[in-house]
Amino acid sequence: MKNGFSTADAAEQAFYRALHEKDIHAMSEVWMDSDAIACIHPMGARLQGRQEVMASWQQIFSGENTLAFELKDVHRQQSAKLAVHLLHEYIVPDKQQDKVTIAETTNVYVYQEGAGWLMLLHHASLSPKTVIERQGDEGQQQNVLH
Repeated sequence: MKNGFSTADAAEQAFYRALHEKDIHAMSEVWMDSDAIACIHPMGARLQGRQEVMASWQQIFSGENTLAFELKDVHRQQSAKLAVHLLHEYIVPDKQQDKVTIAETTNVYVYQEGAGWLMLLHHASLSPKTVIERQGDEGQQQNVLH
């Protein structure tokens, strides 16, 4: 059985660390081992099930850029077995420090007896502020998929 995290916050820290470090093994450890998991990347379709979700992270990690994240406006709701985190991700590609992307993000974690806290859902959408700023940049919208 997978060893989860002692808190939803610890799972979230591990998620963003794995994302920044492009570590597919660490990313795999954050997610539930279930076909119920789902992930929606900015401007992307819903990915359902462990195979699709992990394949998407593998593809993202194969890219050149390393992404830095600053999490702001984090709001947490939690019960005994479910945690929902709403936040803004400020995403900065390492080679384009002047191109910050803001994502409106929902992360959902589930507590499983004997397994701890694990991710069930990650949904990130481009913030309207980012879309407006990017469309103003030479009239073209640029997407940063994470």
